[in-house]
Amino acid sequence: MSHLNVFDDKVPFIVRDNLWNYCINSTYRLGWEDTDVPEKYDLNIHSHWSVDELESTEILPHFKKCIDETDWFTNNKLSNNEFPLHISYDLVSNHRFFRMQNLFAKREYHTFESFKEIQIDNISTSARILIPLLAKDLWYSQVLEIDNKFLNLRKEAIDLLAEWNGEMSIYLPQPLIFYTWAAQFQKMVMQDEIGKNVNWFNSVNSNFIERVLRNINGASAWCDIKQTSKLETCEEISSKALDNALVTIANKYGQDIKKWLWGNYHKAYFSDKVLGKYPIISYLTNIVFEVSGGDDTLSMNLSLIHI
Repeated sequence: MSHLNVFDDKVPFIVRDNLWNYCINSTYRLGWEDTDVPEKYDLNIHSHWSVDELESTEILPHFKKCIDETDWFTNNKLSNNEFPLHISYDLVSNHRFFRMQNLFAKREYHTFESFKEIQIDNISTSARILIPLLAKDLWYSQVLEIDNKFLNLRKEAIDLLAEWNGEMSIYLPQPLIFYTWAAQFQKMVMQDEIGKNVNWFNSVNSNFIERVLRNINGASAWCDIKQTSKLETCEEISSKALDNALVTIANKYGQDIKKWLWGNYHKAYFSDKVLGKYPIISYLTNIVFEVSGGDDTLSMNLSLIHI
């Protein structure tokens, strides 16, 4: 007689029933304006239940356990390490999960407003992790292999990234510098291995880049260009990738680094299926606007490499 192994056991059934009862006692209804709700500042997310009643259901400890132990919130792995079967390699890094975990841990109870802040958060943990790895030999290095006109530009870019908190705001140049740098690095380490197929990777894979830069399971071997007799290092590739990124951005947006705004590059496009392809009419039917965030922020907006 066969039996079924249960791996989705983070929340017991009795607690799930309590959660259901809690939800149906919520005062929220579809279409409500939060500013008009008198219970706006309740700790208990607009429920008729008190905080004590909510705690008595034993829901919160299980939520905290899920947040602390499980990576299932942010499009990353859906099972724990004990799960015996392969599911997919097509999972994002844990960077968004780390950010969510950090924001959840900042307070014991959350309100509608705090959940809304989490949902629109545009801090990139990927940027915070990758920039020190990409730039670790560049912060104080002045040995440059680039035209003199880019010397100050390179220093200014490095200085801007050094003081940046990872906010992927449309009003900042740092997100564009970081993203283009990461994209160039990814392309350079892949191209000698897979050739033209590198164009299939149309977004930055921060998980892959981190593994290469940290040399996880020998991943730094990607940095060596197979077609040369020299053994290239990740530090060398990172430096050249930065140079390529600066030249690429400067050619498109000019020499003034303050005008390299993320919003000029990172835009949302809504095109009319029928009229959107006609040059003049599309100006009236299609909608384009700048948007903050990126691939690895909680406010997730896919960033395709097109620079």
